[in-house]
Amino acid sequence: MHMKWFILLLPLVVVLLPVTSLAQDTGLIPCGYGEACNTGHVAQFANTLISYLISILSVLAVIVLVITGFQMVVSAGNSDQWGVLTKRLTNIVIGIVLILAAWLIVDTIMKALTGDDLDVWGRLSGGTTSEQVAPLAGTPTAGREGQYTDSEARKALDDANITVWESAPGRTRFDNINQATIDEAIRVRQACNCAVVVTGGTESGHAGGTYSHASGYKIDLDDSPGLSNYITSNYQRSGTRNDGAARYISPSGAEYYREGDHWDIVVK
Repeated sequence: MHMKWFILLLPLVVVLLPVTSLAQDTGLIPCGYGEACNTGHVAQFANTLISYLISILSVLAVIVLVITGFQMVVSAGNSDQWGVLTKRLTNIVIGIVLILAAWLIVDTIMKALTGDDLDVWGRLSGGTTSEQVAPLAGTPTAGREGQYTDSEARKALDDANITVWESAPGRTRFDNINQATIDEAIRVRQACNCAVVVTGGTESGHAGGTYSHASGYKIDLDDSPGLSNYITSNYQRSGTRNDGAARYISPSGAEYYREGDHWDIVVK
């Protein structure tokens, strides 16, 4: 592969990458869909985009390095060819250094503009310095024995601007749901400043168990782009469940499992 082909591939990658990333689980655009954008979202967009670019450029650089190394081996004894390949190898190394230096510069600028904790290889707070885990006003501060009636849970969710989706009126229920479970839904809504839609509560049809929907420990939230991006960008990834659902842990200790079109949240 000649350097000219490498150079010609870069614009194609830059054009196709954002389109491809929109098909990813988290999405390229961290806000929208009814939620307000802020400076943190701008920084997060830059973080995601540049991370994708660095990843693809790194892969291309490795490919060119391998090809160049192979050509250097087979061209042993050809001084002219060896000189060309050595120059190419030097240019690739310089290019990698420039890519990393550019990312460091962008990282520094974003920190200066937003004040957010955007580290070079890590995560972004999404517009807030951290997610507070303090007890919510009007809810029990000791233990997790408190439970809501259906109407009480609906009012708490409505007051927090959280929508309840139902396939039919009254289909989604919250009878005897733990207040801590509702608190977690409210907490993530306040932290991400994004649209949150509840799709499942204590109604029948869910799997049983000690920490189940029926016992009030679980709630389902719609897998919306804004919420999913916030969870995957800020919560700790912690393996997978035996059914293959990706597991994330929130600062409050709640477990978030990605189940197809929704998040299955367990608050123990």
